[in-house]
Amino acid sequence: MGSAPVGGDGNLSLIPDPENEWESQMVEYPSILEEAGGRRLFYCGNVYGKTGIGTATTA
Repeated sequence: MGSAPVGGDGNLSLIPDPENEWESQMVEYPSILEEAGGRRLFYCGNVYGKTGIGTATTA
C-alpha cells in the first residue's frame, strides 16, 4: 500500500500496491487506532477484505 499526502480536504489517500497481489486492486475501509507510541491503521484489500486485512503503524 502506498499513500499520498493529506490534501486540502484533510484526507489521506491510500493507493493499491500492484506488487502485493492481495491489495493490488483496492485498499478500502481504513480504521485508525491510537496506541502507545503511535497509531495503527487497519484496512481491507481486494474483494472487500476477502483476500486479506492489512495493518500499518506509525512511530
